Amino acid sequence: MLILLILLFAGAAAGREAHAFLPEPLLVAACKWSGSIFGVVWAGMLWLLPKIEDLTDSSGLSYEQHRKLESIIRSRIAKIKILVFGNISAALLAFTPEALSLAKQPLPSWVFSLAGAGMGFALFGFGRFLAWREEIRAFRSQIKEQERLHAAREKALTALKGKDGEIPTVDSRLDGFRNEPSTSKKFPNGEHPA
Repeated sequence: MLILLILLFAGAAAGREAHAFLPEPLLVAACKWSGSIFGVVWAGMLWLLPKIEDLTDSSGLSYEQHRKLESIIRSRIAKIKILVFGNISAALLAFTPEALSLAKQPLPSWVFSLAGAGMGFALFGFGRFLAWREEIRAFRSQIKEQERLHAAREKALTALKGKDGEIPTVDSRLDGFRNEPSTSKKFPNGEHPA
Protein backbone atom coordinates (compact mmCIF):
# COMPACT_ATOMS: atom_id res chain seq x y z
CA MET A 1 0.00 0.00 0.00
CA LEU A 2 2.89 2.31 0.77
CA ILE A 3 4.35 1.68 -2.67
CA LEU A 4 1.00 2.59 -4.24
CA LEU A 5 0.85 5.87 -2.32
CA ILE A 6 4.43 6.71 -3.26
CA LEU A 7 3.74 6.01 -6.94
CA LEU A 8 0.52 8.07 -6.86
CA PHE A 9 2.21 11.08 -5.27
CA ALA A 10 5.31 10.75 -7.45
CA GLY A 11 3.15 10.55 -10.57
CA ALA A 12 1.10 13.56 -9.52
CA ALA A 13 4.23 15.59 -8.77
CA ALA A 14 5.84 14.53 -12.05
CA GLY A 15 2.71 15.55 -13.99
CA ARG A 16 2.59 18.96 -12.31
CA GLU A 17 6.30 19.61 -12.85
CA ALA A 18 6.19 18.40 -16.44
CA HIS A 19 3.39 20.90 -17.13
CA ALA A 20 5.65 23.68 -15.90
CA PHE A 21 8.56 22.77 -18.19
CA LEU A 22 7.19 20.97 -21.26
CA PRO A 23 4.82 22.24 -23.96
CA GLU A 24 1.18 21.21 -23.53
CA PRO A 25 0.82 19.44 -26.91
CA LEU A 26 3.73 17.15 -25.99
CA LEU A 27 2.18 16.32 -22.61
CA VAL A 28 -1.23 15.70 -24.16
CA ALA A 29 0.36 13.33 -26.68
CA ALA A 30 2.27 11.57 -23.90
CA CYS A 31 -0.96 11.11 -21.94
CA LYS A 32 -2.65 9.78 -25.06
CA TRP A 33 0.08 7.25 -25.75
CA SER A 34 0.22 6.18 -22.11
CA GLY A 35 -2.95 4.28 -22.85
CA SER A 36 -0.81 1.39 -24.02
CA ILE A 37 0.45 0.91 -20.44
CA PHE A 38 -3.12 0.87 -19.15
CA GLY A 39 -4.03 -1.63 -21.85
CA VAL A 40 -1.12 -3.91 -20.96
CA VAL A 41 -2.01 -3.84 -17.26
CA TRP A 42 -5.71 -4.38 -17.95
CA ALA A 43 -5.10 -7.28 -20.36
CA GLY A 44 -2.50 -8.79 -18.05
CA MET A 45 -4.85 -8.76 -15.09
CA LEU A 46 -7.62 -10.35 -17.14
CA TRP A 47 -5.14 -12.99 -18.35
CA LEU A 48 -4.12 -13.64 -14.75
CA LEU A 49 -7.65 -14.29 -13.43
CA PRO A 50 -8.16 -17.75 -15.00
CA LYS A 51 -4.57 -18.72 -14.22
CA ILE A 52 -5.16 -18.05 -10.54
CA GLU A 53 -8.53 -19.80 -10.57
CA ASP A 54 -6.92 -22.92 -12.12
CA LEU A 55 -4.56 -23.26 -9.15
CA THR A 56 -7.35 -24.76 -7.03
CA ASP A 57 -7.29 -27.81 -9.33
CA SER A 58 -3.72 -28.63 -8.29
CA SER A 59 -3.24 -32.27 -7.38
CA GLY A 60 -1.24 -33.57 -4.49
CA LEU A 61 -2.57 -31.10 -1.92
CA SER A 62 -3.87 -32.10 1.48
CA TYR A 63 -7.25 -30.85 2.68
CA GLU A 64 -5.65 -28.13 4.82
CA GLN A 65 -3.37 -26.99 1.98
CA HIS A 66 -6.33 -26.84 -0.39
CA ARG A 67 -8.42 -24.77 2.05
CA LYS A 68 -5.53 -22.36 2.65
CA LEU A 69 -4.89 -22.07 -1.09
CA GLU A 70 -8.59 -21.44 -1.70
CA SER A 71 -8.66 -18.51 0.75
CA ILE A 72 -5.48 -17.01 -0.74
CA ILE A 73 -6.92 -17.30 -4.25
CA ARG A 74 -10.17 -15.62 -3.23
CA SER A 75 -8.31 -12.66 -1.77
CA ARG A 76 -6.07 -12.38 -4.86
CA ILE A 77 -9.06 -12.44 -7.19
CA ALA A 78 -10.69 -9.66 -5.19
CA LYS A 79 -7.47 -7.62 -5.39
CA ILE A 80 -7.21 -8.20 -9.13
CA LYS A 81 -10.78 -7.01 -9.65
CA ILE A 82 -10.04 -3.87 -7.64
CA LEU A 83 -6.91 -3.25 -9.72
CA VAL A 84 -8.83 -3.75 -12.97
CA PHE A 85 -11.53 -1.24 -12.01
CA GLY A 86 -8.92 1.12 -10.55
CA ASN A 87 -6.96 0.86 -13.78
CA ILE A 88 -10.04 1.86 -15.78
CA SER A 89 -10.49 4.91 -13.53
CA ALA A 90 -6.80 5.76 -13.81
CA ALA A 91 -7.02 5.51 -17.60
CA LEU A 92 -9.90 7.99 -17.58
CA LEU A 93 -7.77 10.37 -15.52
CA ALA A 94 -4.85 9.96 -17.91
CA PHE A 95 -7.04 10.70 -20.93
CA THR A 96 -8.54 13.84 -19.35
CA PRO A 97 -5.85 16.19 -20.78
CA GLU A 98 -6.53 14.92 -24.30
CA ALA A 99 -10.29 15.33 -23.84
CA LEU A 100 -9.86 18.90 -22.60
CA SER A 101 -7.45 19.65 -25.42
CA LEU A 102 -9.91 18.39 -28.04
CA ALA A 103 -12.64 20.50 -26.43
CA LYS A 104 -10.33 23.56 -26.67
CA GLN A 105 -10.49 24.04 -22.90
CA PRO A 106 -7.61 25.39 -20.77
CA LEU A 107 -5.31 22.76 -19.29
CA PRO A 108 -4.51 23.55 -15.64
CA SER A 109 -1.59 21.79 -13.97
CA TRP A 110 -3.87 19.71 -11.71
CA VAL A 111 -5.15 17.88 -14.80
CA PHE A 112 -1.62 16.69 -15.52
CA SER A 113 -1.19 15.85 -11.84
CA LEU A 114 -4.22 13.57 -12.06
CA ALA A 115 -2.87 12.03 -15.25
CA GLY A 116 0.48 11.40 -13.56
CA ALA A 117 -1.25 9.82 -10.57
CA GLY A 118 -3.13 7.57 -12.99
CA MET A 119 0.17 6.54 -14.53
CA GLY A 120 1.52 5.79 -11.05
CA PHE A 121 -1.47 3.54 -10.42
CA ALA A 122 -0.88 1.76 -13.75
CA LEU A 123 2.77 1.17 -12.85
CA PHE A 124 1.71 -0.23 -9.48
CA GLY A 125 -0.74 -2.56 -11.22
CA PHE A 126 1.96 -3.70 -13.63
CA GLY A 127 4.31 -4.44 -10.74
CA ARG A 128 1.61 -6.45 -8.94
CA PHE A 129 0.92 -8.34 -12.16
CA LEU A 130 4.58 -9.34 -12.47
CA ALA A 131 4.79 -10.34 -8.79
CA TRP A 132 1.65 -12.47 -8.93
CA ARG A 133 2.81 -14.11 -12.14
CA GLU A 134 6.06 -15.10 -10.42
CA GLU A 135 4.10 -16.42 -7.43
CA ILE A 136 2.06 -18.63 -9.73
CA ARG A 137 5.21 -19.94 -11.40
CA ALA A 138 6.83 -20.71 -8.04
CA PHE A 139 3.70 -22.44 -6.75
CA ARG A 140 3.41 -24.64 -9.84
CA SER A 141 7.08 -25.50 -9.54
CA GLN A 142 6.51 -26.52 -5.91
CA ILE A 143 3.56 -28.72 -6.92
CA LYS A 144 5.67 -30.39 -9.64
CA GLU A 145 8.42 -31.02 -7.08
CA GLN A 146 5.90 -32.65 -4.71
CA GLU A 147 4.57 -34.80 -7.56
CA ARG A 148 8.10 -35.92 -8.48
CA LEU A 149 8.84 -36.75 -4.83
CA HIS A 150 5.60 -38.72 -4.57
CA ALA A 151 6.43 -40.61 -7.78
CA ALA A 152 9.93 -41.42 -6.47
CA ARG A 153 8.43 -42.74 -3.22
CA GLU A 154 5.97 -44.88 -5.16
CA LYS A 155 8.80 -46.23 -7.30
CA ALA A 156 10.86 -47.06 -4.21
CA LEU A 157 7.85 -48.76 -2.60
CA THR A 158 7.24 -50.78 -5.76
CA ALA A 159 10.89 -51.86 -5.74
CA LEU A 160 10.53 -53.02 -2.11
CA LYS A 161 7.44 -55.08 -2.83
CA GLY A 162 7.90 -58.70 -3.66
CA LYS A 163 6.62 -60.47 -6.75
CA ASP A 164 3.26 -61.00 -5.12
CA GLY A 165 2.79 -57.24 -4.59
CA GLU A 166 3.13 -57.23 -0.81
CA ILE A 167 5.87 -55.74 1.30
CA PRO A 168 7.99 -58.61 2.65
CA THR A 169 7.94 -59.05 6.41
CA VAL A 170 11.10 -61.16 6.49
CA ASP A 171 14.41 -59.87 5.24
CA SER A 172 17.16 -62.43 4.88
CA ARG A 173 19.76 -59.74 5.53
CA LEU A 174 18.44 -59.33 9.05
CA ASP A 175 18.53 -63.02 10.02
CA GLY A 176 19.55 -63.32 13.63
CA PHE A 177 19.38 -59.59 14.28
CA ARG A 178 16.86 -59.88 17.12
CA ASN A 179 18.03 -63.22 18.48
CA GLU A 180 19.33 -63.32 22.01
CA PRO A 181 23.12 -63.34 21.95
CA SER A 182 24.77 -66.36 23.35
CA THR A 183 26.61 -65.46 26.56
CA SER A 184 29.42 -67.81 25.72
CA LYS A 185 30.21 -65.80 22.60
CA LYS A 186 30.14 -62.41 24.31
CA PHE A 187 31.66 -63.08 27.71
CA PRO A 188 34.28 -65.63 28.60
CA ASN A 189 33.19 -68.22 31.16
CA GLY A 190 29.59 -67.00 30.74
CA GLU A 191 30.05 -64.33 33.35
CA HIS A 192 28.61 -60.89 32.97
CA PRO A 193 31.11 -58.15 33.98
CA ALA A 194 28.48 -56.15 35.84
